[in-house]
Amino acid sequence: MPSVADARRRSRLRLVLIAAAILLGLGGIATALVAQHASRPAAAPHAQPVVAPGSPTARSAEAQAQALDRALDRARAAARSARRELTAAIAEATTTLGESEGKVADDAVRRKLHRALDAAADQRRADGVTLDELQEAAARRTATRDTLVEATQDVRTAVRAWQAERDRDAAESEAREDAEADAEAEALAEGWHDAESAARCSAPDQVWTPENGHLPDAALAAVPWSPGHRVRVDVLDGLVDLDAAFRDRFGRHLKLTSSYRTHAEQEALHDPGSDTAAPPGCSNHGTGLAVDVGGGVERFGSTEHEWLQANAEAFGWVHPPFAEPDGRNPEPWHWQSVLAPNSF
Repeated sequence: MPSVADARRRSRLRLVLIAAAILLGLGGIATALVAQHASRPAAAPHAQPVVAPGSPTARSAEAQAQALDRALDRARAAARSARRELTAAIAEATTTLGESEGKVADDAVRRKLHRALDAAADQRRADGVTLDELQEAAARRTATRDTLVEATQDVRTAVRAWQAERDRDAAESEAREDAEADAEAEALAEGWHDAESAARCSAPDQVWTPENGHLPDAALAAVPWSPGHRVRVDVLDGLVDLDAAFRDRFGRHLKLTSSYRTHAEQEALHDPGSDTAAPPGCSNHGTGLAVDVGGGVERFGSTEHEWLQANAEAFGWVHPPFAEPDGRNPEPWHWQSVLAPNSF
């Protein structure tokens, strides 16, 4: 009869056999699964769509490429055209700038053109490659050219104005010279251009001239705020500026009581027994270079008179020595241009 120990050994052996059988079964299953997976075909990669030549999609892409090429050609042509126009404007502006030197009243207009030329020089760089770059280059050059053309025209306008003013001055000077010649001819014809007539200016500060009192209308200009009075054309601006300063100080215009006098008018005023009015041909009123002023100025020591004494010379007008309180003929109202021969 088997012992207990034998029974235990047989039980353990059966357990080992069962475990081995289980392990062998699982290994077979795993091997079968691996073999089955390896036998499957590999999945094909994702294929890209193929555009067939002549398809609508291909035709659309080709049309877009052609349109871009045409747009680029137009942009290149526009950029080249803008470059040519800008180059021409630079050449014209450079010539204008050189020819206008010393021929404008205010050089600021030439400085503006110089700055425009500097800016234009920066716009002649490469056109660019892309459509946006080409279009930007054309637009930038066109805007620069327009600015340059405008600045060039401004300088030309300033030169024309400068030249017109010079021509006017020359014409006025010629008119005065002609008037003086005509007056002298008239004096000779009338017989008062002689030593006896000149000798009538008895005072040392009086200067006789044949045209005195015989100035033509072209040589005279009406005083704007007192049109009944006239002075010589070339001294009007200074008188106008003096009046403006006087008006700023006192709130009113200079009150003129006398200005240019003809030979006949001076002859009517002259009294040989008095120094109040100079002999005909000897008064600065006859030259268009003197005015008499009222409104307070006609009194020595008045605020108005003192203001004129302090400020008139800055505008080309003075109170002459002979008319001072200690002068030959005290006349506080008499004021004359510095161009008059006895002004100092």
